[in-house]
Amino acid sequence: MTSNGSSVVDYAIVSESLLSSVEYFRTHELNYLSDHVKIEIFLKCMQREYNFDIFENSNWSSYKSFKWDSQKSKLKLLDHLSDETVLNNILNFEMQNFSNDQRGVDDETNKLTTILCNLAENSCVIKRKNFKKSKPKNKQPWSDNAITDLKHQINAIGRNIKANPFDKTYKTRYFNLLKNF
Repeated sequence: MTSNGSSVVDYAIVSESLLSSVEYFRTHELNYLSDHVKIEIFLKCMQREYNFDIFENSNWSSYKSFKWDSQKSKLKLLDHLSDETVLNNILNFEMQNFSNDQRGVDDETNKLTTILCNLAENSCVIKRKNFKKSKPKNKQPWSDNAITDLKHQINAIGRNIKANPFDKTYKTRYFNLLKNF
């Protein structure tokens, strides 16, 4: 019932496929400024907890990056594919039956990954990570350690002023150091 005595219909529109998932809905308190109120719909949900620890324990970080050398890699790959141990590994992989659960999929991907990594290691060039060397900072010829120390002191006092804006001792020390700078 509204404040003027008329009734209000509470309804929510959902699709037909979602209708079976609606548990109930609730209306909020009536506001004196409006005849409209907020409606909350509560849905039936199934929550699943996933175990993400398997990604932390995996060896994905140990895999290398490879680069295909257009002149040498093709010949090396063909030579390596003709090797009997590689052919046996591929045939054993194709003939092996894996279970249709998470463990079977993990085993299958691990075996295929080891086969492909062995092929890549023997036929491709291993890419090395490029570590950028940091350039040394060029000091200005007129600067020295006293100026850098003074600059660090000014910055530290500035941080203290930011934390305690009404403390006058920090402000006076800050402005005295600025005069020396």
